Amino acid sequence: MSKGVLTVVSGFSGAGKGTVMKRLIQKYDDYALSISVTTRNPREGERDGIEYFFKTKEEVEAMIENDEFLEYARYVDNYYGTPRFYVEEMLAKGKNVLVIGGGDTAAGDAAFLSAMCKKVYLIHRRDRLRASKSYEKKLDKPNIEIVFDTVTDEILEKDGKVGGLRLRNVKTDEVCEIEVNGVFVAVGNVPATDFVRDILDLDENGYFMAGESTKTNVPGVFAAGDCRKKTLRQIVTAAADGAVAAHGVEEYLS
Repeated sequence: MSKGVLTVVSGFSGAGKGTVMKRLIQKYDDYALSISVTTRNPREGERDGIEYFFKTKEEVEAMIENDEFLEYARYVDNYYGTPRFYVEEMLAKGKNVLVIGGGDTAAGDAAFLSAMCKKVYLIHRRDRLRASKSYEKKLDKPNIEIVFDTVTDEILEKDGKVGGLRLRNVKTDEVCEIEVNGVFVAVGNVPATDFVRDILDLDENGYFMAGESTKTNVPGVFAAGDCRKKTLRQIVTAAADGAVAAHGVEEYLS
């Protein structure tokens, strides 16, 4: 029996990753959905080892110390992570494991995948990456190949599974095919701001044109969070926006 293939599916929160993956494992019996470890309390109907592996904070921190996670993060005072033991067990059984990720950049995902994959292709439609300088060294590996000025036209099927990609160079229109066993997508966000497009100033990508004061072009209207035009979108910057906006509202109303 051959070893399974590990695939990472990445995208922003609410994109429907979980729904797609659950439909996939219902249709094909040779897939296994990775079960995450968490320190949060179980919700009604959730079962240990089915929806999550529920652990205490001390247990998870011991797992981190012993390098027992493929990846992990802490969010709202709770840990979430992909346990190495479960993924390796499923791979050994010949299962193709789907790990659902969240808001990592494509560069970060490629660096992460390079530790466990023979070859990683990073397909980018522009002539240079938008990733920060800190990723340059992480991406400088013999098994990472960055393909610039290129888009994916088609995911090719082989024996009912992913077998390759049909790529097209956006400058020359040259088409080529490469063999791959899995695909993950990290293509950014679409801000849900259309409902005020005729009222507030937005940039070409739909983000609110509000500075660090969070003030928009309309007095008394403030924009906070990832929907605001900014260079860094993280939980900490969104929370900071909220604090600034709340202070601005208080001043405006006083």
